This record gives sequence, structure tokens and C-alpha cells, in this order.
Amino acid sequence: MQEDTNDALRVLTNLERQLDSKHELELEREQLNGELEVRKHMGADEDTKLQEQLDKMRKKLVEIDEEIEYAKDTNQTCFDNERMASEDLEEAKKEMIRVCMSIDLVFYLC
Repeated sequence: MQEDTNDALRVLTNLERQLDSKHELELEREQLNGELEVRKHMGADEDTKLQEQLDKMRKKLVEIDEEIEYAKDTNQTCFDNERMASEDLEEAKKEMIRVCMSIDLVFYLC
């Protein structure tokens, strides 16, 4: 029982770290989008150096979006695995109760 609690806490801690990472990426994405919009309005499209910076920022935004999507997929997989493990554990507990009850019945009848 203690081991199950520890496993659940480890999974929860891992999910919290992944969620924090996702939030950081989303914040960075929003900051880059804001900076990109500001530079667009400053006439950056005409200056090649600024255009290169905009292209780098766009690339970075795409990378961040991919990382966020990966984090979402990983989180979903973790949630699904945890749910299945929990269901398996619950079924095993029910089976243990049935076995214990049948053993008690055998002892009672003897």
C-alpha cells in the first residue's frame, strides 16, 4: 500500500514538472509572438537584418509549438498509463478480497 502511494506521488510529481515545463514554453511562445508583432509594426520587413531575426523568431515559435504538442502527448500518455494501472490495482484488490473471503469461508466450514 505504501509502495502504491509512493508510485502515485512520483507520477504526480513528474506530471507537475511536465506541466510547469509546458507553461514555461507557452509563456515563451507568447513573449515571442508579442515581440514579433512589435517588430512587424516597426517596419522590420524592410530591413534584412531584422527580417533574419524575425525568421529566427518564427522558427523558434514553431519549435516551441512542437515541444508543447510533445508535452501534451506525453502528459496524456502518463495519465492514460496511470489510469490503467489504477484500474489494474483496483481489480487486483477485489480479487484479493474474494480470495480472502473464500479462505475465511473454508476455515469457517472446517
